[in-house]
Amino acid sequence: MNFKDLFVSTVHSQVSISNIEKLKYLKGLLINEPASLIKHISLSNNSYEEAWQKLLDRYDNKKQIVQSLINTFLDQKPIFEANSFNLSKLLDTSDECLRGLNALGDQASRRDCWLIYLLLQKIHPESRCLWAIKSSEEEFPNMKAFLAFLNVRVFRREGFGLFEINYSYPDEDFIHPKECDIILGSDCFFEILRSGKIVGSKNEPIAQRTMFGWVVAGKLNVKNKETNELYSHFLSTENELNTDSLLQRF
Repeated sequence: MNFKDLFVSTVHSQVSISNIEKLKYLKGLLINEPASLIKHISLSNNSYEEAWQKLLDRYDNKKQIVQSLINTFLDQKPIFEANSFNLSKLLDTSDECLRGLNALGDQASRRDCWLIYLLLQKIHPESRCLWAIKSSEEEFPNMKAFLAFLNVRVFRREGFGLFEINYSYPDEDFIHPKECDIILGSDCFFEILRSGKIVGSKNEPIAQRTMFGWVVAGKLNVKNKETNELYSHFLSTENELNTDSLLQRF
């Protein structure tokens, strides 16, 4: 049983415990990054739901949980000394991973998740990153969709005569979220913001005015989007500020 299930059964679902008490329990049990995520939330009845939802938004990602369980299962070290301790550890870890996958539902334990995970380890980091972006809206993408994605990659590189670029990544595992060590440029981020924001409808980008010009971020709601479409956006601004030094700080 993971932390979420244990906390829900013993604290979250108990109507006899007030929200402020639940928040106290939650803050007291969390450590490291999860604790830092909600440490600034004040103790009040109204704050518990906010803190709980914030944790769910960050960590209750079934796709990442599946990848983590499969990685733990496949990353077990081979046994060179056949003793009861090593065999028990292999058995317990394997059983824990499989039970965790089964608890997430039939889609999480099907073969597609395993096959996609194994093939992701074989392709270039750039392609892994693009797949992560493409499948971000799908909880459990299937093997058919993954093979279609690879086919599009082949078509774009061979059909259009694109050449391979051998990028050198400092961190080959950059597409997987990790604990943040430091935020670069946080001292000047708010200095570049200027008055002016344009908010569109739901699932549309937000435009924010900055000292460099307007920046756009958010979802783009495109209906009937084909899998082989590619969107590219470019923004150019001109001003008299020393942008080189500002960008280095940022």
